[in-house]
Amino acid sequence: MTIPWQCGCQVHRANVDGTIEEYYRRKIYIPYMDSLIQSLASQFSESNMPAFMLYQLHPNHIKNFYGSDYKDTVQTIDEFDQIHNLEQEAMSWYDMNKKKFIKQKE
Repeated sequence: MTIPWQCGCQVHRANVDGTIEEYYRRKIYIPYMDSLIQSLASQFSESNMPAFMLYQLHPNHIKNFYGSDYKDTVQTIDEFDQIHNLEQEAMSWYDMNKKKFIKQKE
């Protein structure tokens, strides 16, 4: 491997001094990692949490909730998505699945 072209007098960007490994680290690896970190940070930011909370409406997760915790989760989702009648429907869904889970345990 070789270092791509280098000029004696760079105008728009600096030459990378050092080894071939140093060149590729500065020009490819570090910018790529910065981009990846920024992308992950924006995807998993606090503003996206209500969207991820939708997963907690699945029956497998309902069995681990108590009523008040579930209601708080549903209210957070409702504030984010503003779905008509979501809270009442979700609480009906909770009661129905909680009863099924209790019957299965017996």
